Amino acid sequence: MEIQKKKLSIVPIDGLRFILALNIVLCHMEFSNYTSGKMTLVAFFVMSGFFMEMHHACSKINLKQWLRLEVGTFSKIYPLHWLCLLAWMAFPAFKVTAHIIPSIFLLQCWIPDNSIVFYGNGMSWFISTLAFSYVVFPLLSCGSRKLGRALKWGLMLALLALMACLNVWMEDNYFRQIFPPARVVDFLLGVLLYQLVTDVSEKPEVRRFVSAYAPAMEAVVVVACAAAYVWLGINYAVPVGWVIISAVLLLATLGEIYGVRGPVFRLLSQRWLVWLGGISFEIYLIQQLVFAVMKSVKNVLHLEFRSPLYLCMEFGMLIVGAIVLHYCFVKPVSRFITRSVNKKLTD
Repeated sequence: MEIQKKKLSIVPIDGLRFILALNIVLCHMEFSNYTSGKMTLVAFFVMSGFFMEMHHACSKINLKQWLRLEVGTFSKIYPLHWLCLLAWMAFPAFKVTAHIIPSIFLLQCWIPDNSIVFYGNGMSWFISTLAFSYVVFPLLSCGSRKLGRALKWGLMLALLALMACLNVWMEDNYFRQIFPPARVVDFLLGVLLYQLVTDVSEKPEVRRFVSAYAPAMEAVVVVACAAAYVWLGINYAVPVGWVIISAVLLLATLGEIYGVRGPVFRLLSQRWLVWLGGISFEIYLIQQLVFAVMKSVKNVLHLEFRSPLYLCMEFGMLIVGAIVLHYCFVKPVSRFITRSVNKKLTD
């Protein structure tokens, strides 16, 4: 597997990652009435495929390179997952059962039983499902790059239609929402989208169009996103979420290539927002731990769930915890594992 390193950095999407992670947190808060979680998770699946293709596009398969890629990816996931699982075991109410075995290896989503899928840190189901897409990514990348442009567009549209039908007919069904091979569809859409974006970016007419109408197109996407959240039923969250995130990735990528940013993407490119986007994975994974700790604090301090003090303490603990874990645990552990494995593979 020959990996083609991509130097392109889509700064607005880094800022968007924090907004999406924050939306997931709001959906899971006890008093929340948010119902946009499915749409946001679709965005994360598609973005994962998009960025994997952008940074690790594969032209040939080689076992050693494949192993390097998987180690580099999972060294950022497994250590934090294990740490969160150990933290849950410290709670007196947590009962250690045989369900912990698939959870340790992030295999819980292969078992159609919610008591297993959401055992321990319930947030880990997402990375359990996404892990399969990471494993098969080299095959998806190599295979899709052999297709012509027309076939790629046709495949994307067919997959989108399939997603729309399945999500309406199989709402909240395990085999559509959680089963790892089913979510490869979302991941593959991201892979195909990046390939098509880079293809069309070479056309001068596309450059002229984006340069002239970027602010207007950004406004259209924002309005469409707001309308989808407010008026569309939850059954259509997955296909609508894919269309919206695809439009955002398309505009943001072309804008970075051409050096054009409208007001929305300039806002998402703020340094502090981009920095918070860098810790979005930690924010997502530790949120239920923070909620559990804050429930104990609430009982001690006699706080109300909706009180400003409680919310400030909860979000403050979430952000501070994510920062500490990112810089003091995830990054150094991942760097150590990656260097050790690469050295052995080189020797």
